[in-house]
Amino acid sequence: MLKLRYTGYCFTKQSGLGLVELLISITLSLLIMSGVIQLFLTSNQNSIAVQGASRMQENIRYALKRVGDDIALAGNMGCLNFASASILTDNGGAVGESINIGEGDTKLRYKYLNNFLPDVTLGAESWNNFEEYFISGGANNMDSDDLIKDGSDTLIVKYIDNSSAISITGYPADNQLALGSTTGLTNNDVVFAGSCDKMFIFQITAVNPVSSTVTMSNMSADHGIQNSLTVPFLYAGNSGSYEYSIRQAVGASGACADATPLNCSLYRSFNNNDQELVLGVSHLDVRYGRESGTAIAYDDVLTAANADNIDRVKVTLRFNAVDTTQGSGIQTKNITRVFAIRNQFER
Repeated sequence: MLKLRYTGYCFTKQSGLGLVELLISITLSLLIMSGVIQLFLTSNQNSIAVQGASRMQENIRYALKRVGDDIALAGNMGCLNFASASILTDNGGAVGESINIGEGDTKLRYKYLNNFLPDVTLGAESWNNFEEYFISGGANNMDSDDLIKDGSDTLIVKYIDNSSAISITGYPADNQLALGSTTGLTNNDVVFAGSCDKMFIFQITAVNPVSSTVTMSNMSADHGIQNSLTVPFLYAGNSGSYEYSIRQAVGASGACADATPLNCSLYRSFNNNDQELVLGVSHLDVRYGRESGTAIAYDDVLTAANADNIDRVKVTLRFNAVDTTQGSGIQTKNITRVFAIRNQFER
């Protein structure tokens, strides 16, 4: 007789995923995908914020270095000694007349000397009356006709570049100087001519490389350079007037204003040549410091009453960068530095 033995095995038929399982799988996949997307977006925002902060930090370092270097040179007039007892000046005397300022008098140490420039705008407007203070500027500019951001200050620094010195070897005519070399000199250049006891400002009208001479505008025999007790030099190159201001950035989509700081840049202008230094600087505030009793007082405006005693400059710059992690989309930082005017201190 045939016997069937029960083995206990149960055979079932697989018919595929059910609707519930499918919905659960889709839900889990969407949750995982949303997490990955959120992680990517957060990482991207953090990357933009970090890059913006790094770029802003580098902009801060560079901008303050350029401003500080110029302020450190402000008032440099070659080997001219500020404490000299006899300085030729057109303040208080005729051209060619020497006056005694006294060793302790700082008033005239803070001014450039004779200005032989014609009475016209030459390059930057600050060239006019160049014998005025070698640190100056405008407060809260509101001139709608210029390119400077309204409400922002300007800073003007003037100095001589010692590395550009060219020896003066003779005086062929009242309005001419013979030089050791005319290399790099061109018509309309504004140059400084002088020695360790005299300094003048001229504009070149003609350069003769054959005779190695230059002709100057508004120059006459009473300039007195040939009577100098020391060897005179002509200074060109980077000698002159530099103006710092906030203006619209190159390629900006709109005007530079408080509401659109990303359209602003810090500019450094030299002889009517506007150079964009740093993108993302939207405000410049300048204050002039002086000793007032036992404290330091800062003035917003340089006036005749306080200008002669100014020995430091407080500069505040507002930097910005794109930051998508913040509601405003922009991160900003105000940086303030105080720079000493080295040529205002006795040496």
